[in-house]
Amino acid sequence: MQIKKCNTIVNYIELRYEIYYKVKLTMHFMQKSWQYLFIVMCYLVDLAKHDISSIIFCVLLSLIILQNLILYTHHFA
Repeated sequence: MQIKKCNTIVNYIELRYEIYYKVKLTMHFMQKSWQYLFIVMCYLVDLAKHDISSIIFCVLLSLIILQNLILYTHHFA
């Protein structure tokens, strides 16, 4: 009985750690992705006065970052 109880506690701790680790990893990734997206958007606004090909490049880059962000979030959800 004592061994079974101990195993249950160990399993619980492992499960909690795994959930915590995934949440922390996801938050870290999302934070970085939003920062990159913000930088690209600022760059896009700055370039809006200059060149159409740069604007298209920035929009595509923003979409790729957003897509990865959404896919990664759904993967861990």
